[in-house]
Amino acid sequence: MGLLRLEEGRGEQNGRATGTMLIADFEQRLRALSTVHDLLSDTGWAPVEVQEVLRLVGEATIAGSAMVRSLDFHVHGDGAKLAKDQANNLALVAGELVVNSLKHCAFNLEDLKLSIAVKHNHTGIEIRYADNGKGYPQSIVDGDFSLANIGLELVNGIVTRAMSGKVHYANDGGAVTTLSFPTEETE
Repeated sequence: MGLLRLEEGRGEQNGRATGTMLIADFEQRLRALSTVHDLLSDTGWAPVEVQEVLRLVGEATIAGSAMVRSLDFHVHGDGAKLAKDQANNLALVAGELVVNSLKHCAFNLEDLKLSIAVKHNHTGIEIRYADNGKGYPQSIVDGDFSLANIGLELVNGIVTRAMSGKVHYANDGGAVTTLSFPTEETE
C-alpha cells in the first residue's frame, strides 16, 4: 500500500493521471514477484540462475502489456545464481526496467528491442539492461532524480540498499542501465 501512496503522491505532484496507471504499475510489480515466487517454489527455494529470473520476469511483464507491435527480447548470461532474497529483489528491479522501456519506447517505436547481459565475476554480478528507445533524460544520466518516476526510485533503492549494489544510467542507442551487486552465498 505504501507504494501506491508514493505513486499517487508523485502523480499528483507532477500532474499525471493516477488511477489506471497506479493499478497497472502495481499489477506489474505483483506479476514480477509472482513469477519469481513460482520459479523459486519449483526449485525448492534453491538458488536460481540470474538469466532465468530476468527472462521469466521480462516475458511476464511484456505479456501483460499491449503497447508494442513487435518486440525483440534477449537475455544472455553465464549461469550465475542468486539466493531467494536477491532473486526477489532482482525480479522487482527487472520488472521496473522493462515497464519503463515499454512506457517510454513503445509509443515511439514499431520494433522495440530489449537486451539483458549478465556477467559474474569474483566481486559479484553485473547486469547490463538496454533498449533501443530515445534514452534517459539527461537529468537521470547526471544523477538528478527529482523528476524520476517511482519505478526508477525503486530500482535505485532496491539495488543500492537491499542489494548493496550500484546503478549507472547512460544512453547508447537507447537507455542503458547497469546494475552491479555482490552475490550472497548460494549454498
